[in-house]
Amino acid sequence: MPSRVKKSGSHPTVLVVDDDPDVALLMSRLLTRRGCKVVCSLSGEDALQKVKHLKPDIIFMDIMMPTMNGWECAKAIKEDEETCGIPIIMISVRKDPEDIERSLKYAHADEHITKPIRFEKIYEAIERYTQAS
Repeated sequence: MPSRVKKSGSHPTVLVVDDDPDVALLMSRLLTRRGCKVVCSLSGEDALQKVKHLKPDIIFMDIMMPTMNGWECAKAIKEDEETCGIPIIMISVRKDPEDIERSLKYAHADEHITKPIRFEKIYEAIERYTQAS
């Protein structure tokens, strides 16, 4: 089933999942300036709880996190009937073809963006997924 975003008016709700608080804060500030409502999570476990209650329009998720990595978290979100349609964009320094394939096939993520983050790609992804009808 292709991911589609629910419409939240002109301000999409974004969940940023990254165990590095500095990265989460930077993304939050930049996305807030672009008109997004941003919620941050510093772990995969916390993200699973937040996604159930928040039902964000899009999720940006780091892969390398302790305890539950981003692949495991994304897979759990995509396998849940209530949350499977939420687009997930993996963001990671991992850029080998096997890592990208794992993001897309194992975790069922919608995209894989490599770090260092180019925010144009983030903004394009938000635009692309929030324009789904």
